[in-house]
Order: sequence, then C-alpha cells, then structure tokens
Amino acid sequence: KEYASAVFLKWFTAPEQNIRFISETGYLPVTKVAFEDNIHSYIDRVENPNIKKLLNAALATYNNYDFYIPPVFDNFDSLEKSFNTKIRQIAVETRQEYLLLPEAEISNDTYKEIYIRALETLTDDFQE
Repeated sequence: KEYASAVFLKWFTAPEQNIRFISETGYLPVTKVAFEDNIHSYIDRVENPNIKKLLNAALATYNNYDFYIPPVFDNFDSLEKSFNTKIRQIAVETRQEYLLLPEAEISNDTYKEIYIRALETLTDDFQE
C-alpha cells in the first residue's frame, strides 16, 4: 500500500499531471514547478476561456500571497484544533464584552484594552 501510494503521489504531483488536475477541479497546483515553470505554457495552450481565467487567477494568487505550510510535529493536529477552538471562544467572549459596554465607554482605547486582554488570554493558554 505504501509503495502504491508513493507511485500515485509521484505521478499526481508531476507538473503536467498537476496542471491538468487543477484545470479540471479548480484546485491550486501542489508543486512550485507547476506554478513557476509549467503554468505559463499551459495557459497558452488552453482553449476554454474559463479555464484560462482560473489558471490566471491561480497564478496571481501564487505570485501575490504567501502560502501557509503547517509545521510537522507530533500532536500538531490536536494543537491546531485546540487553538482554533480557543480563538473562536475568545472572539465570541470579547465581542460580547464589547457589546455590553455602555456607549459612553466605547472608544479606541477601550477597544485596544479589550483586544490586548484577549490576546494575553490566548497567549497565556498556549504558553504551556
């Protein structure tokens, strides 16, 4: 099974395969080579105007944004899930706190205080 998986991934991530896959699905290419070397020539060969637009949008995204690549270490998935849960909880609680303030107390300084407190809560929880 592992060998078959490796063979499939090697085939699937080959630049030409990868470009064909994104053309049919709308997903972004998974390799730098597909973006940097092959996408321009593929865009020139594509006849479908919608696929051309899709590929040009993918290329613009690649050129203008940094992609997030999660680190690899034990328990990363559970840590990420805990972080996402906690940040959502803090966001809801912080918003509620802000909405309950009397209008006379609402200012940029108040907002900053609440924001800093929320950030400290989040960082304190993940210092361990």
